[in-house]
Amino acid sequence: MKRTSLGTIALALALPLAVSACSGSDDADGDAAETATPDPVAENAAEVGVGDAVELPDGLSVTVTAMEVGGDSGGPWVSAEVVVDNPTDVEGAVPTFGLVCAEGPAIGDYAAGSTIVIGDPLAAGETVTGTLNLLLPGDTRSGTEVPTCTAPAYVQAASVTTADLEATTGRVDVPAAVLEQLG
Repeated sequence: MKRTSLGTIALALALPLAVSACSGSDDADGDAAETATPDPVAENAAEVGVGDAVELPDGLSVTVTAMEVGGDSGGPWVSAEVVVDNPTDVEGAVPTFGLVCAEGPAIGDYAAGSTIVIGDPLAAGETVTGTLNLLLPGDTRSGTEVPTCTAPAYVQAASVTTADLEATTGRVDVPAAVLEQLG
């Protein structure tokens, strides 16, 4: 597995967005979606492919091991199988994740029913594995037309534990076959 160090690449993403700007319910049957205000997109993030790890400056390692199209009556999403590893000796937090598409600078939110919770504490030495259901940017789950997503598209991961409230990011390219299924 290839590892990419991000060093000092930074993006001004506000910590409150990652932790508390989402609204909506987190019900167990996954009917509702989390929503948040669009964020700036990292312009200088390290880019890797599916299966490759990217190391964030806080020491966390993020790997997207698979992506496929999922969805519900509100429209499609990208289901990403994610591994977040904290090999450090200090507590961290699960980074933020979002889908970014060629159509604009907005970052999609994640849908209820995801099995990883953004911002959850991650103890030193702990690894979490699960699924993130990533909504297309602009998808509000409100019954309005579902936006499109074309290449280049990627899953963006951003650290939420930086002292200066900036999040440093990594990107995982969304495979062409997944984008084709999104239509």
